[in-house]
Order: sequence, then C-alpha cells, then structure tokens
Amino acid sequence: MGRFCLLALTFLSLANLPLYSSPSVALVVEDAVKPEGFDLIGVYLVKSMVRVRKGKSTTIPLPDTRYRVYSNGQEIRLYQSEVADAYHSYQIYRADGISQQDAQGNISIKPGIQASHSTNHTVKQLSVTQARLTITQFPPISDTVVITYAKRLALGQVKR
Repeated sequence: MGRFCLLALTFLSLANLPLYSSPSVALVVEDAVKPEGFDLIGVYLVKSMVRVRKGKSTTIPLPDTRYRVYSNGQEIRLYQSEVADAYHSYQIYRADGISQQDAQGNISIKPGIQASHSTNHTVKQLSVTQARLTITQFPPISDTVVITYAKRLALGQVKR
C-alpha cells in the first residue's frame, strides 16, 4: 500500500476527486495490458512536438501517437503499443505538483507528477497531470531541445 500512497494523494484525494473525470477509473478496469503493480493514470494523445534550437522553435510532423501512462508511485511507464515489455520508464522525483505560470505572471501548483530518465547521456524530463503530459528531451552534445506535448483523452476517445 505504501508505494501507492504518493500517487493516490496526488491524483485521487477525496478533496480533489470531483475535479477529475471518470476515464481513469474506467480505464483501470478495462485495460488488459496493465503492468503488474501499476495503476493507469490515463491515455494521452500527442498534440505537438517542438524542436528548439538557438531560440527558434520548429514543429516536427508526427503520426497519431498515443501513450498509455502507468505509475506505481515510484516509477512512471509510457507504453505506445500493446507489447507488455515495450515501454519507456521514468523515475519519479517529485509528486507534490506541477508549477504553472499564467499570463499575468502568477504561479500556481497543479496536481501532478514529475519524473526523469537518463540513457546514453540523454536526459528526458516528464511532467504529467490529469489533463496533460509533457516530455522534454535534452541531448548530450546538441544545442537542440525537443519538447513533446500530449493531451489526456476521455474514455470515449480511447481506441484499442
């Protein structure tokens, strides 16, 4: 139970439950590929991928990409396919929320999780909330940063 406490407090506290839609609950029940010991956070559709280099941003064309996002309170897994062992793993380093700044400069904290992954000197930082998923990739030698933005799908929008 301890490993789920962090995730449960962040996403499913009784005070915040009315703020969230029911897709995450329904998806946990219907998901046949759910990894053992993990709970489904949601299914996210990639809306855009942006490459930033020398202060200029370029949108990268991409096919229809969906991530099924799971967590056990210590790790986040992103699956793109139905293959059980084909996933990207991120270690959670912060589960007390995601800071966001509005147009007026005010900073607020939204419920969410932050995690990171490092391989071959490439660092990826992930932030996930009930509404959005953002992956920021920092390559080792390049001065280019790649940012992926995804939006959570409602149950009716999730196709198998």
